[in-house]
Amino acid sequence: MSIRVGFDVDGVIANFNKTFRETAAKIEGGGGQMAADAMKRVWDHISRTAQWWLQLEAYEPDQIERLYRVSRERRWEVYFMTTRPSSAGETTQFQTQWWLEMQGFPLPAVLTVPGSRGDAANALKLDIAVDDRLTNCVDIIAASRSKAVLLLRKDDATVRDQALARGIGVVGTLQAAIDAIEQFEEAKRQGSGRLSRGHGPHGRIRHRAEADDQAGRHRDRRRHGHGHLRAHRVRAWRPPCVRHRAE
Repeated sequence: MSIRVGFDVDGVIANFNKTFRETAAKIEGGGGQMAADAMKRVWDHISRTAQWWLQLEAYEPDQIERLYRVSRERRWEVYFMTTRPSSAGETTQFQTQWWLEMQGFPLPAVLTVPGSRGDAANALKLDIAVDDRLTNCVDIIAASRSKAVLLLRKDDATVRDQALARGIGVVGTLQAAIDAIEQFEEAKRQGSGRLSRGHGPHGRIRHRAEADDQAGRHRDRRRHGHGHLRAHRVRAWRPPCVRHRAE
């Protein structure tokens, strides 16, 4: 049984912020907050720069290669989703595919998603998706049957707690996200009531067993009443929470 997995690109796999700041420093100089007109000049420069998206660095290059290996071994269907605007040269989709291949993921399926991430997850019938924005994760679980994992590279207790309260997993690295997806897949396959505890490189992945079927049914009814999320759950899987180590 294969699962369908979605990954946001910038913030999850590619370090957009670093390259954007470097570009801004070349165009505007200095640092700190940029005014709206300065921000527009930077984006205008990006739009005129051929293959700008190929300049980005990967957060965890070895984990991109691992994701490819795991997806082949476990027969995952992986989709990379992005809202990147266009730059000169090749299309945004082609640049993103090219970049992922250079990082060790051949023949990636890349979707440019200008609208709702939740609608995209629903259309793709994703089982689980990883994103670095809480708003996208909330959209995903509200508009589709997909589970969501929030990747927070800088720990934010408020955002973390808000995510966990909504049943969204929280991890600190791509490595931990892939670990969580593997455990989700095992839980979905086994259909048992509990996951064993595991340890990631940045802390403990904590899983709580489902209390009982009655609580699960109540949660499904409550979610269904709030909007688009239909009664659908994997009883064995609980959202992971990987706490960051103190710097």
